[in-house]
Amino acid sequence: MDAGIGQRLARLLIIFLFTSVITLFLSPNSSLNAQTEVGSEPIRIMLTLWPPNFLFYVAEEKGIFEKNNVNVELLFDPDYFQASEKYALNDADGITIVFSDAIIHDSNGVETKVVYNIDSSLLGDAIISKANNLTELRGKIMGVEGINSFSHLFTLKALEKVGLSEGDVQFVDVPGPNTSNAIDKGEIDAGHTYSPFIEEATDKGQNVLIYANKNPGIIVSVLAFHSDIVEERPADIENILKSFNEALDFYKSNNEEAIQIMSAKSGLNKEEVTRGFNGTKLMSLQDNAFISMNPKNTNSLFASGEFASTFYTDRGVLTENPVLSEIVEPKFVNDLYKKSQPLSN
Repeated sequence: MDAGIGQRLARLLIIFLFTSVITLFLSPNSSLNAQTEVGSEPIRIMLTLWPPNFLFYVAEEKGIFEKNNVNVELLFDPDYFQASEKYALNDADGITIVFSDAIIHDSNGVETKVVYNIDSSLLGDAIISKANNLTELRGKIMGVEGINSFSHLFTLKALEKVGLSEGDVQFVDVPGPNTSNAIDKGEIDAGHTYSPFIEEATDKGQNVLIYANKNPGIIVSVLAFHSDIVEERPADIENILKSFNEALDFYKSNNEEAIQIMSAKSGLNKEEVTRGFNGTKLMSLQDNAFISMNPKNTNSLFASGEFASTFYTDRGVLTENPVLSEIVEPKFVNDLYKKSQPLSN
């Protein structure tokens, strides 16, 4: 072979190999690139049966997650305690959960960070009964969604308002969706439930004896994640919160379409979804930055958490009060709020 031809072939071979290596590194489908791509695995969020949580479906359906460059897989279990257990077993990376239960998880070794306050229940939780008032419940059987749960706490605080103590009633475990039927069957005399099951009860002639707004701050819904997810993927957590807030904005400006999306995805009808939203105070990004995540604010998660923690330690559920600043993580809402503000001249 001519020496010149051999040299040219050698140079072509080098160029080919170099180009192939560069293509391998840059190709979005290459296994090497997939291994080094940050956030390539979806973050799994378990949704519980509570209408404001379904704003995550709006973020999914309207492409908001994709726009914000975050890969999210939404899971749903209508059984609250099953959903909570799946989170504890690491079948989900995050969960929409009652704040006091997030505290319990963390204290039980499921290291958890609360990153956002979704809402506070006002008319979304209630005690229902065929009785006319709480004083008639002395000596009666009351259903709560778990002994020593947030439901139990809510019910005890309601009874305190009329001078009744825990010893004045008998508590039994009844899931909120089953409360109205249990009353009809005579299995219980009253119980705690929530939207949309409150409305089902009143449609049948049962009475609301007290709403959550009489004891604000007890039933607070939050978004929480396993601590390692928060530490390893902070940009994704921030983009999830950004997406949720954009979904909330979409709900406010395109209410009918948002309700339709949430209804189709959750299995609740549109009226049930609407009632659920009407019974809560939705917490905006600003609310989170200045109220929920502010330890100095008396309406914050810190105040609510202190109240719940004392309840649990007094009853032996917790051995000691948790350090709430190690559970509530405000940096994401604070950073997002700063970024949302217009630049000053």
